[in-house]
Amino acid sequence: MTTTAPLPLLPGPDVRFPLFRDGCEAGFPSPASDYVEAELSLNELVGAGQPQTYFVRATGRSEVGAGIWPGDLLVIDAAREPAPGDLVVAFVGGEHTVKRFCRDRGGAYLAPDPLPDEAHAFHEIRPGDGEEFVVCGVVTHTVRNLLRRW
Repeated sequence: MTTTAPLPLLPGPDVRFPLFRDGCEAGFPSPASDYVEAELSLNELVGAGQPQTYFVRATGRSEVGAGIWPGDLLVIDAAREPAPGDLVVAFVGGEHTVKRFCRDRGGAYLAPDPLPDEAHAFHEIRPGDGEEFVVCGVVTHTVRNLLRRW
């Protein structure tokens, strides 16, 4: 999975939305409900507004097994230290990619997380000697447009 160029965050108001206390089984909470648990700030939820946070748009299918689809907007925390198993944006081999961060006796490497029937098309990325390998940030959230646009 490659990514497009980072999208800058533009300062704006911190808008808050009602967070309903009860779960929602693919329905819609009643507008007359008095069961608002708290107000939710999307800025606080995803870390938007923090200088280390940026967005990238996902392309490719190497991470659909992790729930990242082409076109998804990924929220990246550049200050977070990656732990094994984290999804990261990395610069390797002259390009940016999104993969799962892994580590073994041979060092750090990146692993794809495709759907099982597509696994043959993707391979681990193990940087060679002298090859530039930089983790640019950890993927913390995804934003996906669920509206159908025919």
